[in-house]
This record gives sequence, structure tokens and C-alpha cells, in this order.
Amino acid sequence: MLFRSPQAAAYDPVTGEINWDCPCLGGMADGPCGEEFKAAFACFVYSEQEPKGVDCVEKFRGDAGVL
Repeated sequence: MLFRSPQAAAYDPVTGEINWDCPCLGGMADGPCGEEFKAAFACFVYSEQEPKGVDCVEKFRGDAGVL
């Protein structure tokens, strides 16, 4: 996985935290769909399934429903 810099990454593998304010998320974590996006994105980030995130498909479908 490529990270430009710790400030530019949405996920910090050292701390295990998601930076919801990262400009790379394009503001998706805010607004009317923010909670749905956060749930889907966090699911993907923390997924241990192969292929990565396969267990999060329904969450992303739910997120797409509010867009």
C-alpha cells in the first residue's frame, strides 16, 4: 500500500486510526452520507477477508443508496 505522507493518508497503519479529515477522502466523511461512508470505509480498512473488503460490499451498496 502506498502512502505519500502521514498527513496525506486516510489510514495510519502505525496507530490503526482513520483520519476522517484527510483531504484525500474528498469530504465524503461529512454531510448527509457521512455516517454511511464512514461505516463502509472503516469496514474496508479493517477487513481481513480476501479479497480485501469483500465483506464490506453491502455497506458500500448502502452508502451508494444515499448518494
